[in-house]
Amino acid sequence: MKNLDYKGFKSTRLIVALVIFAVGTALLGFGKIEGPTWMQLVTWVFGTYAVSEAGAKGAEAMRDRGAPPA
Repeated sequence: MKNLDYKGFKSTRLIVALVIFAVGTALLGFGKIEGPTWMQLVTWVFGTYAVSEAGAKGAEAMRDRGAPPA
């Protein structure tokens, strides 16, 4: 299934997750947030990323499941 190929750094979800991670790390470095807050941010950002990727891939697989061979 061609549509299930890994996109790498072309993935919009990955880019957004990395930007939020970088902003959170910068805020931690400048003392604007504390360690536990940063850990929660990272957990939520990458947890959301993982769930959204799995959901998107699952939806694509289900959509193409009944399609005739190309």
